[in-house]
Amino acid sequence: MVAPLVATDTVSGVLIALRVGRSFAAADALTASGVSELLSLDLARETAALRDAVHRRQAFALYELARLVLFGERLSETLQDVTALLTSSLDHDLAQIWLFGSAGALELIAARPHENLRFEQMLPSEHDALAHALHQQRLVRIGQGTLRPWVSAEIRELIVVPLADRARSVGALVLGRAQNRYENSDEELASVLGRFIGRLIARAAAVDHNAPRRESAEADALREWQEEPQLAGS
Repeated sequence: MVAPLVATDTVSGVLIALRVGRSFAAADALTASGVSELLSLDLARETAALRDAVHRRQAFALYELARLVLFGERLSETLQDVTALLTSSLDHDLAQIWLFGSAGALELIAARPHENLRFEQMLPSEHDALAHALHQQRLVRIGQGTLRPWVSAEIRELIVVPLADRARSVGALVLGRAQNRYENSDEELASVLGRFIGRLIARAAAVDHNAPRRESAEADALREWQEEPQLAGS
């Protein structure tokens, strides 16, 4: 006897009952139907609980990422914090952030894990997936059969997300998993993460650009204060 496990109009499995020596009666079918309904409810509750837990982790990760975008100071340290957040909160086994250097090569700025790194600098033109993601400015998912020598062989699947400062490409975010495969929802979230990290990099660049001007203004203000007549007795 086979009874489907149906929850919210979707068959999530089947209940199979076997009997040796005699056939099933109509009462057995009713019993199996009732048991399958109870199992379906339990499965639906468990699925909803798992989904809610994932959503909470994602919301927390996005909150922490937004906080880093707003309050991060030194870019290299902030990006290290970002990769740690991505691997600890969003079920990625690998997170790397590559930024373009002055010579046009990609340089590895932050990575988790950061042991046994194969490359710390590479030309995107030498790797099809990176070149495609950066040239087309679109997310690329890479399977295990694709050549990707810049990550460990244990990584089963990769997502490469281009990072941009407005219309200017600044690098790539690389995410990887060793066991579970990525789903469409993971790609959507990775695109959001890429936009957040792109804004973080743009903000850091703006702070660095304005730093000399700000330091000069602070020095002028200090000099003017020192030249002011001091009050007697002060």
